[in-house]
Amino acid sequence: MILPRPRPLSPQYGRSKVIAAAVTFVGLYLFLKLFAPQVFDFGQKFRERPVPVETAFEKRMSGVVVEPAGIVEEILPDSTRATSEGGGTLQRFVLRVPSGHPVTVTRDLGVAERAGVAVGDSAAVRGFYRWTTRGGMVHTTRADSARGFEGWIRLVKHATP
Repeated sequence: MILPRPRPLSPQYGRSKVIAAAVTFVGLYLFLKLFAPQVFDFGQKFRERPVPVETAFEKRMSGVVVEPAGIVEEILPDSTRATSEGGGTLQRFVLRVPSGHPVTVTRDLGVAERAGVAVGDSAAVRGFYRWTTRGGMVHTTRADSARGFEGWIRLVKHATP
């Protein structure tokens, strides 16, 4: 069977295909840029697996989600530093993790209740890690609906008096 020879395309036909492809690409790009975060949940780093706090400390990481657990070593006085919401009182305590280094845990009392921790309690926390030379700090240990993040402080076992 002999197939007919295809005729060459006119320049106008080729140009219209390029324009149609470009319009389709721009439309798809705008759709994904505007609606993909809500529809497909792209870019949600908070749903990733938490980084071990020891790794975050050794690599001097900040802004990553961690879930350390340990023993409450010290209750620090409340702080009235500026917070992500503009200002407020921060509850603070030091958590000694199994690797041995201390992690300071903060909780914004302007948007969350005080955690009922005491020295000697076993606790687990979830929040964002900020590297410091003293072991690091875990903040946003509460629900933050604006960012779609669920932080928490859980008491595993209370200390005996």
